[in-house]
Amino acid sequence: MAGEIPSNARPVFITANVAPGGTPGVGAGESSGSTIINTALGLIPGLESRHVLGANPDIDIASAETIWAPGGAVVFPTVGAQLKISSTDNGDTGSVKVIVLDDAFNETTVIVALTGQTPVNVGPALGFRINCLELNDQATLTGDVYCYSGTATAGLPDDLTKVLGLIEAPSDVCLSTVFTVPAGKIGLIPNIWCGENSRKAATILANAFYQEVGQKPKDLTFLTTAADGNNQMQQFIAAPRQLPAGTDIWVNASTDINDTAVACAYDIFLADV
Repeated sequence: MAGEIPSNARPVFITANVAPGGTPGVGAGESSGSTIINTALGLIPGLESRHVLGANPDIDIASAETIWAPGGAVVFPTVGAQLKISSTDNGDTGSVKVIVLDDAFNETTVIVALTGQTPVNVGPALGFRINCLELNDQATLTGDVYCYSGTATAGLPDDLTKVLGLIEAPSDVCLSTVFTVPAGKIGLIPNIWCGENSRKAATILANAFYQEVGQKPKDLTFLTTAADGNNQMQQFIAAPRQLPAGTDIWVNASTDINDTAVACAYDIFLADV
């Protein structure tokens, strides 16, 4: 089938357009009807896209932090554990969607009924990573909803290093640049954006990292924003690195002014292998 990625294909680079009968690609500057749109619509077999959006409302000059809602630097689990969700407000109810990865990086979508501050198990299997944490209905949160392993007091995890995600009220989604390439996929990131949204005229250095299984973290790209009070930077990557299954991705940021809010977003395309 024209435009279909064979099950054993391993994309080497990403193209801006697709010729009839060619291999699909993703990239900057594509026209209407492009592979980016078709991928988002699920029209290209073997290729899907995810939009990853993260925010950290309070980065100080002391050290770099991950651009994600929990704040501080992300700590990745080394073993699977029973994941739980709970809210810091006992009146919060509704359903929460969690995309959980086991220690073989297989993704499972789990819908969990939130019961206030009482921890609720997320699925029957042990969780190793999460790629999504969001409300699954029209509920409005009063407290913050955490996804974590271990114990909690009044809905707040006792060990914040075991937190995998956080929905901060009144938001309905976990804002996090942390993502793990699922089993059976290769990840490709064609673009990344970062901005300082607290209007403090701060200079931001954002550093995107990736870490393959059994390897040390490596630099994926850098973004530096100017101190103009409404600063942002976007980067298009014409030939993205192939990120194999199990690769962790995250973006850290440092700043020269305390209490700086930073946001970051990127698209990741997942190709079957």
